[in-house]
Amino acid sequence: MAEALAAVGVSASILHIVSLTARLTQRINEFNSTAEEMPRALRSINIQLPFLRKTCQNLSTGDESENVSIIITEFHREIEDLFKFVDRLLPGPGDPKLSRAIKALKSIHHQEKFDHALRKIESFKTDLILHCCQRTTDTPNVATSGPKISHSLPVMPIASPIHRRKLLQEIARQFSDYEYEASMHKIVILLGMGGQGKSRLALDYARRVSVESRSPLVLWVDATTKQTLIRAFEDIADHWNNRKRRFIDTSSRIEYVNEILSERKWLLVFDNYDHPDHFIDVCSFIPAGDGSILMTSRHCDAGLLGKVVQLSGMDEGEGLELLRLRTEQNLDDPSNKAAAIKVLQKLGHLPLAIDQAGAYIRQQALPLPYFIQDYESHKQIFLNQKHVYWDYKRELDKECKAETPLDVVTTWELSVQQFGSTHVTRGVVEHILTIAAFLGHGEISESLFREYAQYTQPVPHWLVCFTKNGKWEPDRYRDMVSTLLRLSLAQGRNSITGECCLSLHPMIKDWLQLRIAETDRGGYIMETIKILANYINANVQERSLQEVRSLLRHLDACMYSHTKFWPGTHRFGSGHLRDHAITFSTFYMSHGRYREAEEGFLAVLDYDIQEYGDKHSYTFRTVRQVAEALVHGGKYLQAHDLLIKAFHDSHDKADLETIPIVLALAGVLAKLDRQTAAEKCSETALKGYAMRKDLAQLRDIHLMYEHLAETKRYLGKHAEAESLYLAAHRGYEAECPYDEDSTLDMSRTAGGLANLFRTHGRYEEAEKSYREAWQGYK
Repeated sequence: MAEALAAVGVSASILHIVSLTARLTQRINEFNSTAEEMPRALRSINIQLPFLRKTCQNLSTGDESENVSIIITEFHREIEDLFKFVDRLLPGPGDPKLSRAIKALKSIHHQEKFDHALRKIESFKTDLILHCCQRTTDTPNVATSGPKISHSLPVMPIASPIHRRKLLQEIARQFSDYEYEASMHKIVILLGMGGQGKSRLALDYARRVSVESRSPLVLWVDATTKQTLIRAFEDIADHWNNRKRRFIDTSSRIEYVNEILSERKWLLVFDNYDHPDHFIDVCSFIPAGDGSILMTSRHCDAGLLGKVVQLSGMDEGEGLELLRLRTEQNLDDPSNKAAAIKVLQKLGHLPLAIDQAGAYIRQQALPLPYFIQDYESHKQIFLNQKHVYWDYKRELDKECKAETPLDVVTTWELSVQQFGSTHVTRGVVEHILTIAAFLGHGEISESLFREYAQYTQPVPHWLVCFTKNGKWEPDRYRDMVSTLLRLSLAQGRNSITGECCLSLHPMIKDWLQLRIAETDRGGYIMETIKILANYINANVQERSLQEVRSLLRHLDACMYSHTKFWPGTHRFGSGHLRDHAITFSTFYMSHGRYREAEEGFLAVLDYDIQEYGDKHSYTFRTVRQVAEALVHGGKYLQAHDLLIKAFHDSHDKADLETIPIVLALAGVLAKLDRQTAAEKCSETALKGYAMRKDLAQLRDIHLMYEHLAETKRYLGKHAEAESLYLAAHRGYEAECPYDEDSTLDMSRTAGGLANLFRTHGRYEEAEKSYREAWQGYK
């Protein structure tokens, strides 16, 4: 009689569950038809309900087992509570408009309640499926044709916004390659920096595998730490056991899970295996049997466990599609598409950043072409923003199981917290990464830090750990870089010269600049300027084209950071920054960046005039440097006016600074094709040198001879020109044993003589001079 009553009770509960789920579906659909947004978990619940209703209907009404009675009773109570909550909370069609709006707004703030209900429903669904396929023994039916079972898949939207097909195919290919290898376990690791969408991709693959029946059993476990993994296996064991077996400890639960998996085909996803150095016995959790392991990790050492699929950003097509879905803007419009491509490039094709950008653009109702400008002005807001239904979550608090939404800032902070090295502290790493961020994100050579450590006394505190007895220890520095690479915080390679080069993702660069306090940024920028100035002034014999380009990029990045983060009283070119501005501007000018050189020298000139006055030697020297940059940039008239003023201010002086002004003016006049005036200025400069015997041996006098010779040649005064060329040539020849540059100077004057000889038909002498010039240039 008791069994019959139990059966009737189960049947009645099933009928009521079927009725409640149907009414609940109708209620949610009514809300969805009138609301602009619906809580994500509620949408997922609505998708689960039809399957649960059908499963309950298929249960045998004569099943009076204790297990099914407990499952149905608990599920009945849960679904009844959920219906009452939803019916009370959600607006109905008959509610006044204001009431509907208020209820809809309130529903958004009950996300945790819906998340909890969804987890419970997922749990009951698993229990019901296991009951349907259970044998009369303790273990589930091992027939490979049985129903597919998923456990603890993350609570994310059922449909991924973007299916990264190439990567999904690559994962499948890597697993299929194991068919031809004698390997106990099939392990594929999704490897990439935080924000690359590793968990999202793993979830898409797990769902695809489940749908395509490749694996009847799909399990998802959190492998952040050994404790989270143990907890996941315990949860699985408790769900499968159906209260039939008593577990005495954790090991018995893990053995139970392994026992079931040993007789089934399965896919096991180890998510967030980011600490392999702290959790080296992860393989002890891998079951025997016909199964596959898919891991997600940002730590390169995890790749040693199996085959690696490296995630390095969305391709252009995927990124554009994600932006289109998130922003709901028309990318068929050419201007919108071009702007979208620039957005992808700015964000380094990072999926999480693209997702955040789409949410930001939609929330701000921002046209795509205006995003980059807005981003530059509001980086801090953008990097920390999350929208309501954020897919990216993780348990950050070990004591609390609640998941925290992740933004790009949080996910990279997690990577920094993982850092550990024999010689280097986390504080040192953060300092170097911050300096690297102000240097720009690409090709940051070890030599920048090495030169700074060797020529700065005392050695900066954050570089001491890379030196020993005053000498640079490259192995220690490269050990740190290797750790950063393993954590996917940076990329690295060796340059042609063997230097270790560090590169950052552009979004990580922005984050590093903003994560430090605003009051501390000036100190980092000042140190970055010193590092670059020190390196430019270092005694480097010859830099390769690649090194020069990298250095120019660093200068550009540093100048941009100074302008953006350190304006006002710390103007570039003033105070302690004066000499560094001259160094930067001189380097810019020597490599054809005349506009930047002009701006730098002008900044120094403004400071010199304010600090020293119009007639100080510092001011005259800077005037000459500004004029040289203007001449190289083709601004001859501006250079002329500047030098004329300086000439009038200094005509009563004849010293190291004022005489070169006259010589510079002669060069400008020659450029303006005013050769007679140029000749007069050059001769005036020579007279000034003659008045100062201590200047007679200066190298500049040979250059003056050479320039005056060119002027006289243009004026047809060939005999005087020849005499001056020969004087300059002899002067350079006398310096040749002490100055390698004099060889080139001799070649140049030999070429000038050769042109002069050819003009007069003195071909044998011209040939001899041309050969001398050619040998020198060789």
